[in-house]
Amino acid sequence: MQSPVVLATRVLGKAVPALHVNPALARSVPSTVSPVGPSLGLSADGVRSVRAVDRSLEVIWNDGRSHAFPLIWLRDNCDCPRCLHPDTQERTFDLLTVPETPRVASAGLTGQGTVMVLWGDDGHTSKYESGWLRRYAFESPGDDPIRPDAVLWDASLSGRVPRFDYGHVMDSERELGAWLSTLLSHGIAVVADTPGRDREVVRVAERIAYARRSNFGEHFEVRVEPNPINNAYTALKLQNHTDLCNWERPPGYQFLHCLENTATGGDSTLVDGFRAAEALHRADVDAFHVLSATPVLFRFHDTGCDLRFRAPIIGLDGSGRFEQIRFNFGLFGVQALPPDETAALYAAYRKFARLVRDDRYQIRFKLEPGDLLTFDNWRVLHGRLAYQPSTGRRHLQGCYVDRDEILSRLRTSLSAVTDAA
Repeated sequence: MQSPVVLATRVLGKAVPALHVNPALARSVPSTVSPVGPSLGLSADGVRSVRAVDRSLEVIWNDGRSHAFPLIWLRDNCDCPRCLHPDTQERTFDLLTVPETPRVASAGLTGQGTVMVLWGDDGHTSKYESGWLRRYAFESPGDDPIRPDAVLWDASLSGRVPRFDYGHVMDSERELGAWLSTLLSHGIAVVADTPGRDREVVRVAERIAYARRSNFGEHFEVRVEPNPINNAYTALKLQNHTDLCNWERPPGYQFLHCLENTATGGDSTLVDGFRAAEALHRADVDAFHVLSATPVLFRFHDTGCDLRFRAPIIGLDGSGRFEQIRFNFGLFGVQALPPDETAALYAAYRKFARLVRDDRYQIRFKLEPGDLLTFDNWRVLHGRLAYQPSTGRRHLQGCYVDRDEILSRLRTSLSAVTDAA
């Protein structure tokens, strides 16, 4: 079994770490270039020389470092207006119109340091800015300029949950980016002083993109209801859980806006599911393997829907890193497994359940009116203590936002801040 990679060292007494943001990936192509002939090795700032070797173009920089770029990769990543639509920024080049190994008629450098390739198969000319090539050669930027380190936390985060001002988040791209960055790194943040207006939680979601609809609607009311369809709509204690485990792709983030909270009890509880899963792996690697390898059934059904999905409780990505926690006693379906697998599943499930209730990993606090609690639903388990409706009111409004929208808005926010600098 592949062990999970520890996502980050806990640094809870310090400021929220800044995101590791790559330089802009867009290539800066000069509007005019000098003609390029068949001669290789023209000098220019940054790149010393280029030469075609077998199926690659070897680029040598002034510091002596070199990298061989596959020719098919270079041809596919030409960003001229003929190959990449200037408005939509979507590729229009058809990869099947060139051979698997494109032929280079000539290659060289412009006076501005741009690498230029004349392709022999279709006579097309492509230009590649040297800094862009160097980043892909040595920095492995992949396909995303944001690479936050996940900061795992435990009960020592109590009283120090990151907080952001509503007005600043709504008005400032920089503050918006800081909030979203914290949601990625810590998985939790409070937007304070949020106005107590109806559906304000949706308006905050629309600062990012839009609220994701579910079988509970665009937004939902968390309060005692006369005929509840969910345990959240009662005054009962809710054990720590993640929402909508029964969906193929559960919402990435949940927002809960406190409108009223005068009832006795009802404190919120949260636990970092990745931290608890790490603790399980340290304590019982076999139990960890059961929960990360066994698809289990999650199901929600009422008179209007029957939503169900099978997936492991601890989800790992292709590199063995923590990706998603699905944990919800209320949605845990009837498992149809052989007896020995059933016994192993329940033993591991109970061990993990004890960890996500353990006071060493759990934080607890009372939401105040104006607090908008935002958290990663793929990582952070949330719950509440029971409360007494006869002593006052407890009313939250909630909604979901997909993680794709969070990531997209963070990228555009970072770009806007960079452009304004």
